[in-house]
Amino acid sequence: STLCLLLKGVAVACSTANFGSNPIADFLMSVAPPPACCVLIVTLRSQALVLGATLKLAPRIVASGALGSCSSFLVGILAGAYMTQAVLRAWFTACSDLESPALRLALLVPGSVSLRAKGLLRGALVGARARAVQLMAQGILERAYRWCTRSIRA
Repeated sequence: STLCLLLKGVAVACSTANFGSNPIADFLMSVAPPPACCVLIVTLRSQALVLGATLKLAPRIVASGALGSCSSFLVGILAGAYMTQAVLRAWFTACSDLESPALRLALLVPGSVSLRAKGLLRGALVGARARAVQLMAQGILERAYRWCTRSIRA
């Protein structure tokens, strides 16, 4: 419920922005981590139990000498394959959300974010881009009008 209130506030702030750049969109773009970092965080969060158990048990197993060179190699191969599949699963699950800075931030929120909240976040940035294009077109038209009226007066 707190996240929904926050996102409603973002939508209101984006819709009431005056001429110029949108501070909310600028903030989201400057704060959002790169996609690879988001995937790494999501993967570590989803595999926290396995990672914690591995970090706790690995020093004891190595100190006991239970693994030989061949078995150590096989355990390393299996651990690497498991980590690879975990990262790729997180990447492909969140692939559509990695394009937007606002949705990358939503990925970092523990739990899940509703489709409505994702729609609000997408709308915040799309609206900011549309307003920027609109303001640029308006500026070009104003300059062209001034140039035309100046050449007619002269």
